[in-house]
Amino acid sequence: MESLSQQNQPLFIFGMGRSGTTLLRLMLTAHPHFCIPPESRFFVNLDPKYGSSKDLSNQIDNFLTDIYGDPRFREWNIDRQQLRENLTAQKPLNYSTAVATVYQTYIQQFDGQAGCWGDKNPCNIYNIKTILKYFPNARLILIIRDLRAIYASLKRNEQKFAKTWKGSCIANVVATTKQWQNLFQVIKHYQNDERFHILFYEDLVTNPEEELQGICNWLGVSFSQSMLEFNKKNAQKKLVPTRELGWHAKTFKPVSSDRIEAWKHELSDSELAVLEILNYKTMLHLGYDCIPKTWQFDRLLKFYADYSQYIYWRLSKANLQPVIGKIREALVTLKTLQLSMTRNLSQNSIQ
Repeated sequence: MESLSQQNQPLFIFGMGRSGTTLLRLMLTAHPHFCIPPESRFFVNLDPKYGSSKDLSNQIDNFLTDIYGDPRFREWNIDRQQLRENLTAQKPLNYSTAVATVYQTYIQQFDGQAGCWGDKNPCNIYNIKTILKYFPNARLILIIRDLRAIYASLKRNEQKFAKTWKGSCIANVVATTKQWQNLFQVIKHYQNDERFHILFYEDLVTNPEEELQGICNWLGVSFSQSMLEFNKKNAQKKLVPTRELGWHAKTFKPVSSDRIEAWKHELSDSELAVLEILNYKTMLHLGYDCIPKTWQFDRLLKFYADYSQYIYWRLSKANLQPVIGKIREALVTLKTLQLSMTRNLSQNSIQ
């Protein structure tokens, strides 16, 4: 396969949210050859509207209106008139050319020396077919992280994510598991495709130079020491949008492996029970240690206890206290009846 520098093909980064996609994007953008803007979804979102058009020359203004309607894209701060001129210069202007021109205009304004544009978006896990439809020679990097660490990070950083083991937190475990399983299906399907590179977050933060050297070799470009100093370029160029600074504060510091196992102190036994039981085989397949199944029984009992509290909480939220009261009375009656029957049986056996 030809190197990326020879083909000038794009690079796509994807993985679950909180798995290190932003860190990898910053490391690659610190390389003189790559330029990857902040996350935006215009490429996939506008595909249904413009993807089938063989020539968008007469739709440029509509295309621009739609792109700039995306708040995330506006964070790129691309001059609209310059982008319009660049799009107009493309003949013919099909959808893949239009998308590439947008990214190349970003390079033109942000870092004119970079030879390859890229895209970073965790949602790309669901859009691989679309990516390869328009850019069949693209390179795709999938970054994997321990599911328990992802979940713990979501708890710390996502406002909508439940902070305690109640209510929607159970739904969050299930939703996170579903994404993890989707990721695993992608791995199984594309693991032998030479356009794909699989990277583990834990390896990246533990041995960053070795892992980045491997990526550069795969892409056919020379390794640059500047990739290890990504935090300096991030501070200088403000590569992370303002709205993301709260949960990406560590991107202004050198890479560190200090928090690889922070999840061990941040997740409850109930959360670990569900995450590990639902994903036991997948985690082992990817090389992540799980506690033996025999030990998980204790955690599972704790989960059932918490889940019972959750059901009671949901019923309470639904203003069903009268019903709950009657259920409690019935349970007390049944318990009394059970004790009475036990006494009678004991007396009969004595006689």
